[in-house]
Amino acid sequence: RRVYTELIAARRLDLSDPRRSLPNPLAAEPVLAELALAHSRLKLYFGFLRRKTELDAAPLKEEEKKAAMAAIEKIITDCDLTRTAQDILGHYLALERYFLEESVNKALKMAAPQNGATTSSLVDDVFFIARKVIRRSLSTGSVDGACAVLNEAAALLERDTA
Repeated sequence: RRVYTELIAARRLDLSDPRRSLPNPLAAEPVLAELALAHSRLKLYFGFLRRKTELDAAPLKEEEKKAAMAAIEKIITDCDLTRTAQDILGHYLALERYFLEESVNKALKMAAPQNGATTSSLVDDVFFIARKVIRRSLSTGSVDGACAVLNEAAALLERDTA
């Protein structure tokens, strides 16, 4: 928990300072990959705890199995690691939104009509960005996180490219 808190404090951006320029969205990709991987591993660990409890409770009576499963669910729900996983997912979603918005805005700026150009790669660029963001969100292992990113991507496409 302490390491996570120090990591967040070290990477905190002061967006209220107008002199500070926003970072390049491409610089966020390694951090996004780390956050997605960390969240995925936490979900995997929670799944391991559930399966291990289920296997250990197999020889027990049905009521004892239910009690063991309820106990592990309570432990998982109440532990700091669950809150850390939620914090990681929250930071991931905020950073992913920034990456998506800035990347699409950059693609829109680059797609400005140029002399002699008959085609634009805007559609390809935007769908490449959307595909990358959606695939990365699926790698978090969180259904809620993936739905949030899908909704954000859909809203951005409707808002900015319509």
